[in-house]
Amino acid sequence: VPSLNNQVTLPMSGTSMAAPYVAGVAAQVKDLNSKLTPAQIKQILMETVDKKDWLKSKVVSGGLVNSKRAYQAAMDSKTMPIKAAIERSRIQVLDQEVIRIQKLFVNKKESSTVKDMKSFAEQIVF
Repeated sequence: VPSLNNQVTLPMSGTSMAAPYVAGVAAQVKDLNSKLTPAQIKQILMETVDKKDWLKSKVVSGGLVNSKRAYQAAMDSKTMPIKAAIERSRIQVLDQEVIRIQKLFVNKKESSTVKDMKSFAEQIVF
């Protein structure tokens, strides 16, 4: 959220921030498959989370919302049973943490490549 002087942003967390985010994901799930019932939307949201051990005793789902996985399950549920669509989405869509780590690795790899190229360039300059 922006500060009063709009010079910095202030971090916010908790249910006040999570509820509108999850509501937005639920709305998109419904938009992707308008035939889903509220119970089916809840099932998709709950069963497509990124499971986290540290959340087991804190939230019912035991995980963090994975919007991409929920969207995939919603689209697949048009042509297959909900349970199968959820299972398929769990296979096809990676956990967000895995994606973040992959991006860090790629950026690190690119960084070392740039360093190697600079080193090589310094060696061939006469």
